[in-house]
Amino acid sequence: MEIWRVERPRLMSILWTVVGFFALYYWLVTIARYIPTTENETRIDTVYASLSGLSKLGYILWASLLGPIVEEVIYRGWVMKRFEKWSRYGLSCLLSAFLFALGHMHGFRPLEMLPYFGMGLIFAFLFQKTKKIYAPMILHIVWNTLVTIANL
Repeated sequence: MEIWRVERPRLMSILWTVVGFFALYYWLVTIARYIPTTENETRIDTVYASLSGLSKLGYILWASLLGPIVEEVIYRGWVMKRFEKWSRYGLSCLLSAFLFALGHMHGFRPLEMLPYFGMGLIFAFLFQKTKKIYAPMILHIVWNTLVTIANL
């Protein structure tokens, strides 16, 4: 699987990315009924409120663009490729999602892993379906950008 090859997007990859967007939305709206705010979100809001000028711009750039790229390279590009032999059982997706959720944790609050675990599963599924890192990366960037804009 050549995950980095840049080629014209295929219709199915675009459709899977759109499906992924709606799955993300549905998952997070549903889980928000039970876990309204995570410690990660609280810390992000606190840090953002304390910034101004170029620091705030840098933070917006990190949260909406650079962070998602780095996370997708690590959790999908590296973890899932490294454990590719497990993928027919779905274990590489589960491991990738678990590590993604763990990476968003502050302290030990297992229930707060659920929103991020679900997001990680959706990104992992999208990566597995399209066989390209760009599909989950674009979805992650779009999602984080929309959330960042909504919180301005």
